[in-house]
Amino acid sequence: ASLGRFVEHHYGMAVDPETLFLTAGNSQALEFVCERFTKPGDVVFVDEPCYFLAFQILLARGLEIVSIPLDDQGMQIEVLERELAKRKPALVYTIPSFNNPTGLTLSRARRERLADLSREHGFVVAAAEVYQLLGYEGEVPPAMATLIDRGNVISMGSFSKILAPALRVGWIQASTALVARMLESGWVNSGGAVNQFASLIVSQAIDSGALDAHLDWL
Repeated sequence: ASLGRFVEHHYGMAVDPETLFLTAGNSQALEFVCERFTKPGDVVFVDEPCYFLAFQILLARGLEIVSIPLDDQGMQIEVLERELAKRKPALVYTIPSFNNPTGLTLSRARRERLADLSREHGFVVAAAEVYQLLGYEGEVPPAMATLIDRGNVISMGSFSKILAPALRVGWIQASTALVARMLESGWVNSGGAVNQFASLIVSQAIDSGALDAHLDWL
């Protein structure tokens, strides 16, 4: 409930709790998404340049990586569309707001087109939105999370970037259909959640207003 209210407030959208899934940070979220939505030999499109540690996760899963270049509006969707004519990706991994390492941001129009393409071509967008709330000036385009009903979009957030770097708590937001596929995981059914103790700490930070105050300071 706390996470739902937090996302509603900061993303400016109504949030169904059934669309949220707690993770042990963003890297674990990407690992989990790969587990549920890819198999060895599948193709994954990524930003170029991209967060270097993501490659370890993707390569360990036996995925073929295809890089899509960036410009001042983020991932070049026209290049992605040309690649879609050649091969079918299972996943597109992107950091839409303040890409690591370039700081570039995917435009609103390109976000919407990416969501539409995910539905047209049957791939999943894994959007690492860990910097979405850290815009210092100007207007940040709406989070990819706002498009979960428009395409096969999985938005991955992390409190490691907005509360404490070593706090391995994050979240996934996706359509109820995609969340249902994640809930079929054996380890999820075994434990029910991840990092419960730290999650309760974050919940208290949200409910007390401490996290919003910290975000303002950041």
